[in-house]
Amino acid sequence: MNLHSTAPLLVSLSLLGLACSINNGTTNDTGTGTNTGTAGTDATAGTDTTAGPTTDGGDTVTIPMIRMGQVTEGETVTVSGALVAAPFRIYGSMDQYAQLYLADPAGGQWSGIYLFTFADVAAELTLAVGDTVSVTGTYSEYNGVSQLEVDNAANIVATGQGTLPAPVVVAASTLADVASAEPYESVVVRVEAVDVIDDSLGFGNFELSGGLILNNQYLFEAGESFSPKGGDSFEALIGPLAVNSFQDPYFYIAPRDFDDIIGWDMGGGTTGTDTDPTTDPTTDPTTDPTDGEQVTIYELQQDMIPEDTLVEVVDVIVTTAPSFNKKNFWVQDPGGGEYSGINVYVPGTIDGLAPGDIVTIVGSYQEFYDNSQIVAQDPADVTKTGSGPAPTPEVVSAANIGTGGPLAENYEGVLVRVEEVDVVTAGVDPYWEWTITGDVTMDSDFFANADWPHPTQGAHYGSITGVLSWGFDARRLLPRSPADIVE
Repeated sequence: MNLHSTAPLLVSLSLLGLACSINNGTTNDTGTGTNTGTAGTDATAGTDTTAGPTTDGGDTVTIPMIRMGQVTEGETVTVSGALVAAPFRIYGSMDQYAQLYLADPAGGQWSGIYLFTFADVAAELTLAVGDTVSVTGTYSEYNGVSQLEVDNAANIVATGQGTLPAPVVVAASTLADVASAEPYESVVVRVEAVDVIDDSLGFGNFELSGGLILNNQYLFEAGESFSPKGGDSFEALIGPLAVNSFQDPYFYIAPRDFDDIIGWDMGGGTTGTDTDPTTDPTTDPTTDPTDGEQVTIYELQQDMIPEDTLVEVVDVIVTTAPSFNKKNFWVQDPGGGEYSGINVYVPGTIDGLAPGDIVTIVGSYQEFYDNSQIVAQDPADVTKTGSGPAPTPEVVSAANIGTGGPLAENYEGVLVRVEEVDVVTAGVDPYWEWTITGDVTMDSDFFANADWPHPTQGAHYGSITGVLSWGFDARRLLPRSPADIVE
């Protein structure tokens, strides 16, 4: 957010980074209780920001210049000598986006900024915390979050290594207040002497004394289970201050690793350790390869099976190759029709599947952000048993399956085709999404950025085929290849 912009202050914020890969840990953690980090000081500004007129595209600026309103939104600028303050984090309903936090070397207020790019761009880069980079990107205020948008790996250049500024020590109550926290947005901060007062928020969130939210996203995605309980206390917590507005806008602190968690007292005088219980088969039931309850996709999609049930679906037909992130694909019951399709998520990566393959899957049935899926614990839990023709898409009305449409839930996960549709909105979304007739959002989960079409508003398509999904409060159609998009 930029308090110096002419836009109203924080009317709404987007749900940045709270998507497929952010979950509340399902097992209790024994965390670490040691840290060698030093406390920072509450500096008032990172660098000299008193000078500098509004910059033109491509001019070199500093992070504080952007954050303090000296750069006009929409400009393309270059930030040199910035430090990587947190590792790349891949997120989105299909892990298609990437975020990075950058820090001005002088530290202090206004010294951090959020970098938005795509997962395939991040895959071309090898960056670590403490690396110095030169970044060329477009400055925007996306739903109130100050960010640099970068769509090409060549625009993020590693230039060496440096020393991150000390975390800024701020009271948790200050960061819990949206207006007071604004100078610390995207800055690595340190809060001290805090307790967990509510561990029931879900989505990896825990409320701390003072009202600040703690989130476990970095640790969870690194395969570490970090789920503190009410009554636990911390000598200090360190991490970038991020923004979330899924319901009411709030800031949260996200420790990057266990070194950011200092003096964890687990409520009974026990100090946390960084042991991962999933390495112990006595505490991890997923190490037992017992087959699940045999069910049909129709039963799953019509809420006949309780969530978290270990299930087995037998001889279903693959409707998509693995998505761009190699973690998701869709299957369909041979009978087709309503309630016949579902998403399959594999925490590792899966490849070698094609539409028409016949597979048997063992996994846990989940409703992930209201999107039905089977979560297979390992690629080996997906067994190919044959191959045949790919299913024929169900021809449906875009109005019936769009956001709020009367048949949208019925066709979730099903391979569908909409015909004679127009582009309603295009060219304004940094995620490169566009919507068509019937309020259907087009999503690029199977595409590299260079292959994804960028139509103009009003463009007409004879037909678009894809699986119907749900995410970020919208019905989404996921074409599998350019052949699915017929002009």
